[in-house]
This record gives sequence, C-alpha cells and structure tokens, in this order.
Amino acid sequence: MESLAKAIPNISSLKLYGYLCSSETGIKTLLDHASKATSGENFVLLTVDSSSVIEGIAAAYLNAYLHYIEGSMRSRSIALEILLFLSKDMNISKAITGSGANDSKAFFVFCNNKEIADSFLKEYCTKKKNLRITLDMEKSGRIALAGISD
Repeated sequence: MESLAKAIPNISSLKLYGYLCSSETGIKTLLDHASKATSGENFVLLTVDSSSVIEGIAAAYLNAYLHYIEGSMRSRSIALEILLFLSKDMNISKAITGSGANDSKAFFVFCNNKEIADSFLKEYCTKKKNLRITLDMEKSGRIALAGISD
C-alpha cells in the first residue's frame, strides 16, 4: 500500500463520486454527453448496474489514474482506462461491451469532479441513489466501497 501512495503523491486528494441512476434520455445520447464532459483527468463514466462494478470501481480508478500520471494509458481517457480495469480485459471493445452502460433504465455514473457530476445528473438523470466510495489509504490501509444510499 505504501508503494501506491508513493506512486500517486496526491492520493489523499483524489475523490470519486458514484450514483445509481435512471434516465429517460437514450443511452447513446447519455454516453455522448458523458464523453463531452470528459477531459484531462476529469471524467464522467457510465457503467452497467452490476455488483462487479461496485466491487472493482475504486481499484480500477486508482489503477487508471496511476497509468494517466505515468503516461502509460492504453486508451485516450481515464474513463475508458477505468473500463479496461473493470472488465479485466485490455481490449477496449470488450471493455465497453462488458462494463459500459447499455440501458438508460439503470446505470452507474462515476465522476471525480463534484460540479461536473452535479451538472450531468441534473441535466440527464431522473432518479439517483448515491454510492458511498472511500479512497482512504492512510486510515484503513485499503480501498473500500461502503454501499448505496438515497
């Protein structure tokens, strides 16, 4: 765990916000708007509503961020890099098919910037539940996702 903290010097300042959402907007339109909101290290990522996403999102984000700061990403955005780690397959097409959102009735939205997340949710999501995500290397020595709340 110390090596990860050394590799990502600003690890204590990293945030990840997650929401379980539904929308009346079509999934292709949602994905297009999420892509437009993604630039540099800020991202909006839409994934399938799946327990494997909940179990892996924090580690996938930290691995993707580490690849971003090292300049070793396989994809063009942190959002796609996260999908690669979530899918456990370094094939972008398979990662999008396996972990990317495919239904606007139930999907997760992940974002590392609260203002961008709030704007996206207000504009496109009709229902949402918050995910409590903890990225805390100092206190617990591990990464945890606590669960879903209203």
